[in-house]
This record gives sequence, C-alpha cells and structure tokens, in this order.
Amino acid sequence: MEELKVLRNLNIDIPADEIKRYLKFRPGKSIDTGATLRLIKEAAGAAKLLIEPVALYRTFQSEVREDNVKIREAFTVASSSLAERFFRSSRVTILAVTLGAVICERIDRLEEEEKITEALTLDAAASAAVEALADSVQLMLGQQASKEGFALTKRYSPGYGDLPLAYQNNIIDILDGRKYNISVSDSLILLPRKTVTAFIAWREKQID
Repeated sequence: MEELKVLRNLNIDIPADEIKRYLKFRPGKSIDTGATLRLIKEAAGAAKLLIEPVALYRTFQSEVREDNVKIREAFTVASSSLAERFFRSSRVTILAVTLGAVICERIDRLEEEEKITEALTLDAAASAAVEALADSVQLMLGQQASKEGFALTKRYSPGYGDLPLAYQNNIIDILDGRKYNISVSDSLILLPRKTVTAFIAWREKQID
C-alpha cells in the first residue's frame, strides 16, 4: 500500500465561468449585468479567503473484473460501470479533496440572514473551487503517471452509474479522512459539504 499523501494550502483559481455554470447561467439566455459579474467576482474572492484546502490520496495496485474492481490492500468495488471505465488499468488512486468547514458555515450564516443571493453565489463559488482543487490534484497525478508510462482516466465518484454512495465510508476510512475532519453522515453525505471523493485509474500508455 502506498503511503497516504496529504496536500495542504494548494493555490486554486476559481474561474468565473465555472461559477456561472453552477448558478445555471445559460450562454445567450442569461444576462451578465455589471451587478451580477461584480457579485460573482466578490464571491470568488471571498471563497479564496475562506477555504482551507486539503487533498488526500493513495494509489494501489488493482485488478479489473467483469463487474467489480479489486483494489489490492484496500477493498473491492462492486460496480459494472466502474469496471467498464477502468478496463485495462492496473492501478487505482483513491482521492478525497475538501475545502474545510469554514466556507460551509459562512454559506449557512448567509442563508440564516436571508441573504439568499449572496449565499447562492458563494455556494456556487465553493462548488467551482472544490472541483478546481480536484482538477489540480489530478493534473499533478497525471504528470507523475506520465513519467511512469501511464495515462489517467477521468475521475469516477460514488453516486455515478451503479457505483453506490456507500463506498464513501470505505474511501474516508482508507484515507484516514476523519483525522483531517472529513466524515460521512448517516445519509452518506460527505462532511464538510464541499468535499469530493473519487477513484482514478492508471492505464499503461499504448505504444504505436
């Protein structure tokens, strides 16, 4: 088993276009007023001050079967969709990234104060930020994988396809997530809310 990797204080860019996407802006149909753009910029700035980014990951040897993926020294994931996506891979990285509790508490406080627009915009900025954090870690992993002759698949998270949410507990356990204040509720919601978990497979590059 590879030792747990812990990354903190990663610098994250929060693109305005991603915030708009989470706010369900539609190109050509949603109006970008000066006030709206200013609110988005302010939310991105506030999010950068409030987040406490942490990334945890471990990489394991793996074996893909017809309807499951055996992650050696960890656990077996019963999911045909995961097995299909991870076809011909031989390693799996288990990943968790979080923004911490502070930004979630600020969103909750804005809602309690009935500042709904500000709450929604900050929530969208936080969603964009946690995805940017996951992208940043995957990019770094991809560079490492490439040096070793591998290419990475896209991330695949519990809740997609036939991959049960119940695997959130397995992921948090194998990554010692509770030590870093990441937990799973009884209803299988990740806490803090702006937390993402995923599996990423490593495939050997094909030589033409």
